Amino acid sequence: MSSGGGQDVITTLGPGADFRHDYDYLAGYKDRSDRELERLLRFRRHSEGATRGAIEERVAEHFDSLRRRLFESPYYRRVLSSGGLSPRDLGRVSDLAAFPTLSRAILGEHWREIPVVDEESRDYCDAALVRSSGSTGAPIQIVRDGYDLVHMWTMVRYWAIVAEVDLPPAPVVVLLCDLPSGLEYQSRLPTLDGGMLYRISTRQRCPQKRLASADPDILFSDPSGLHWLLGQGDVPTPRMVLSSAQYLGPAMRDETTRRLGSPVINYYSSSETGPIAWECLGRPGHFHVLLPDVWVESLMGELVVTRLRPSLVPLLRYRMGDAGQVAFDECDCGYRGLTISGFSGRRACEFVGPDGDRVDAWKLARLFKHRALDGFRLTQVDRCEFCLELLSADGGTDGGHRDIDQELIAALKRLGWRDPKVTVEYPRELTVRGPKPQPFCRQFDG
Repeated sequence: MSSGGGQDVITTLGPGADFRHDYDYLAGYKDRSDRELERLLRFRRHSEGATRGAIEERVAEHFDSLRRRLFESPYYRRVLSSGGLSPRDLGRVSDLAAFPTLSRAILGEHWREIPVVDEESRDYCDAALVRSSGSTGAPIQIVRDGYDLVHMWTMVRYWAIVAEVDLPPAPVVVLLCDLPSGLEYQSRLPTLDGGMLYRISTRQRCPQKRLASADPDILFSDPSGLHWLLGQGDVPTPRMVLSSAQYLGPAMRDETTRRLGSPVINYYSSSETGPIAWECLGRPGHFHVLLPDVWVESLMGELVVTRLRPSLVPLLRYRMGDAGQVAFDECDCGYRGLTISGFSGRRACEFVGPDGDRVDAWKLARLFKHRALDGFRLTQVDRCEFCLELLSADGGTDGGHRDIDQELIAALKRLGWRDPKVTVEYPRELTVRGPKPQPFCRQFDG
């Protein structure tokens, strides 16, 4: 990554995410968070008869920042010039079709050249080098600037307004985590009106007691954590629940809403782009795009995202690897803009239990989180037989995962299988049907 003079300054960034117990430094982003929130809310206030053309014109007003970043990015200067293009050619939404896409592999290879470093910028000074989750392959390096690291708290405030949730002063936020690391911490949240964040691990002792003691106003988790929570006798009653990262089926969302008495915001996001869309509370399966933060296209059935929110890392037509269709929408909820439907990035998969009941395969996702894997696929090949394919990150035949079959068998027994059979294989690659790997699948009709 270099500035305009070509100096390599990536070495000034830390080797990983900068974890801080005291988040007072975030207070410097409170004013920007307020401005970004107001921008999102202004864009949401479309008239009832707003047309796609009018909305595209308003989106194009936010191209200025992206054009400036493209001019300053060493990678984009080279790539656009070689294709006979200039950032000045990006004037309207329809112009995007002439510009090249950015794949995950290219981002992983050129992550040093894509960011734009302004050495006078506070965003640059607070930047961190992080790794993506690696859910679709080996993790890649990602640069996040200072505001990227706090943008989610702006979105929490936005979704509270969308869901008509009244947050109290200094709200309590709980991140309910089901990852094997068992990491727990607490910190202040100056960008969320001085609230408090508690990370509570289900892997530590007595998590229910700590969760009850925190008494959250906002609960973050993923479907794996929500599966755990709904299996407990007593559950909290937060004002709002947010879920991401895995497939959240309508039945699971409805049960969470009923048990916790809270609206569930199921949002679509990635480590590379940040939040992209959220699932309509009234129409399951329809994800409203966060205009004007991002613009989303469907390119031969694959979702492609252009980030318009200012950032050190310009993302122009980034290929998500997720399938879906994008269309202009005038939703009954009041949303006017782009909506993603047929979204299959987090594909549902139901295994068939011994008694014929359907079992959500994503309940097993916790077994594979944060293992050193380049990929995996669990296939139900018969009523009580499963095949687990592992791509080991270190290239070994067992990859240090000799225990995973026993852990999987134990988990299947907890879900109702009396004597499940698990075969573990280590292929050189996983055959992928469609734009993205499918970690859980079933090969028989049941």
